[in-house]
Amino acid sequence: MKLLLSISCLILLFSCNNKNRENLHIGSESVVSIDESSDMVIQGTEIALDVVIHPNRMGIGNGMLFISCFKCDTMIYTFALPSLKLLSSFARKGEGPDDFLFPVFCGSKNNLVSVWGLSNLRIIKQFQVTNQGDWVFKKGFELKDNKAYNQPYLLRDSFLFYNEFPPELSIEKVNLYDLSKTKQLKFDKDKEITESFFQMNKGDLLASDSGIAYLYYYKDQIDFYDFDLNLIKSRSNKESPVRVNSQNYNESLVYYVNSYAGNKFLYALKRGKPLSLLRDSSFDCMEIYDWKGNMVTEFKLNPTPDLFVVDEMNSIIYGCNYNYPDYIFRYDINDVYNH
Repeated sequence: MKLLLSISCLILLFSCNNKNRENLHIGSESVVSIDESSDMVIQGTEIALDVVIHPNRMGIGNGMLFISCFKCDTMIYTFALPSLKLLSSFARKGEGPDDFLFPVFCGSKNNLVSVWGLSNLRIIKQFQVTNQGDWVFKKGFELKDNKAYNQPYLLRDSFLFYNEFPPELSIEKVNLYDLSKTKQLKFDKDKEITESFFQMNKGDLLASDSGIAYLYYYKDQIDFYDFDLNLIKSRSNKESPVRVNSQNYNESLVYYVNSYAGNKFLYALKRGKPLSLLRDSSFDCMEIYDWKGNMVTEFKLNPTPDLFVVDEMNSIIYGCNYNYPDYIFRYDINDVYNH
């Protein structure tokens, strides 16, 4: 129940976007422009979906986009790229051994997609997705405990996740072939705050074949780690204010609100505004870092996506904005690396 409440809280908090539709160039190509404050802005192109769903997670493969919908009876949808034509849907919602509660993609290399969130929370399943969009079961892993595996990643021979429930606030790594081999990176907790959502060191865990990163909600900070959870670099702006108020959450400042781990780069949406302004994503800036912790570039997206993935081979971001549930937005970012 705590896991479900936490997921619901996160979805509610970071899914709000109040961008006016008049600001969209419907059906236009993505363009790079410069606004009055000299910020680079990339306009998204609307692409209508064949089905009406409420995306909760997105994953990307070679020429395919994967979307899971927690509220749908059929929970996983596969779309062809770049057309976004629906190829298939599968994964039944239920409590049976092969049913799902909330499918979460934790890896999609070469269209070998790993999914956690079955009715048995100890199980991770790998599927090979064919060019026609069919999901063929290949392999399963069983974890030791039935608990909250937040922000999970299947990484090489290990399962990496973020544990935010009392008494832990940590990144944990479990060897899937020897569950007794584990590593843990603990964060300091605010003793006076019992609600994990308002812990000062709460954040998002990101991982790919190129590295691991931790992005803070309430601090202007990103930590980069190697695969043994050794710190490589911490990017922290000490001049940025830190303010967390669990009694009046609107006064709290939130920084990194959404992110994606590519093999080439880390992509992070930064807000740096109070939670009271969470519905106004016009402040959001997309920052791109290499996996050594060096910033590559930054720019803005219009509209700002609530969820997004990156096709790094073709330099395209695909994102959804919850104000427009019938569409996926495509942002061509090939030119941004030259700025």
